[in-house]
Amino acid sequence: MPQRSCLTLICFLLVVAPNSLDSNISGELGFYITPGVALGVTVFNDMALVADEEAGVRVIDFSNPYWPTEVGAIDTPGLAYSVATTGDLGLVADHVGGLQIIDLSDPRNPKRISSIRTRGPAYDVALFDNLAVVACGNEGIQIIDFSIPGRPREVGLVATPSLARGVTTRGSLALVADFDQGLRVIDLAYPLGPREVGFLKTAGIAFSVATFANYALVTDFTDGLRVIDLSVAMSPREVGFIDTPGYAGGVAVLGSLALVTDGFEGLQVIDISVPYRPRGVGFIDTPGFTFDVVPQEPLALVANGITGLRVVDIAGAVLSIEEAEPQ
Repeated sequence: MPQRSCLTLICFLLVVAPNSLDSNISGELGFYITPGVALGVTVFNDMALVADEEAGVRVIDFSNPYWPTEVGAIDTPGLAYSVATTGDLGLVADHVGGLQIIDLSDPRNPKRISSIRTRGPAYDVALFDNLAVVACGNEGIQIIDFSIPGRPREVGLVATPSLARGVTTRGSLALVADFDQGLRVIDLAYPLGPREVGFLKTAGIAFSVATFANYALVTDFTDGLRVIDLSVAMSPREVGFIDTPGYAGGVAVLGSLALVTDGFEGLQVIDISVPYRPRGVGFIDTPGFTFDVVPQEPLALVANGITGLRVVDIAGAVLSIEEAEPQ
């Protein structure tokens, strides 16, 4: 079994602090405790795919949000950090296991198709056409062509100055959360020769990134959520920010709301309808340390470390926007 990375060890040590595993939490509907450490989550055909570190990828049916159940699983050789899907394929950022490609045509019986070794530990993966854009830590961003799923191949590489931890795509741009070197903007228009075209150093440690209209939302760990204008890709600029009480890690967008996983402080719900003035409009407490979130309106699925997958109701938090309006 591969050793855990230092980053995972730090987070793991945090989550083993005493916590209730009960589902008796305001806003939480149900939960499923996975056998590993739930680090990432996405939705495929109304099922949750949980990147469960050393326990691979777990397939969880949440059609009954009060009683989610595991219906399938596949082990991976490394540590599953995140998973993305396209068609019937799952692409798993598997840390020392590189990029794993799995067949999800029967989600109750996922099967490995192939894999490719990455230049560094694979932390996150995003998609651009038939390309996987993999955040590879100290080795930057690796571009992998999986148009033939059984024979993935590297087509490009971009070094980043720090540790590429999170990545998303917007059009032909890759947006990279590069730890203490902030947001890096990579042009993928020519995948054989990707290049950095812009950057912005954030106040803290850039952990993950999502997009909203022409903006990047960067979770900055101890420095909250940063809102960055991408209108000029070569010169991104911060236009707003909001501090969060915990450790801002994962981020996803639901309409005009940003959902931010905030370590021990659960899921923070932030109104970003006015990007230069983001404001907290509610939160949902969860036990343990939150890592990742994916919305499935009116629900959200939270990867919650050793306390597994939590299914939460966002509708109540959305209602609190009106309550948060200034008087």
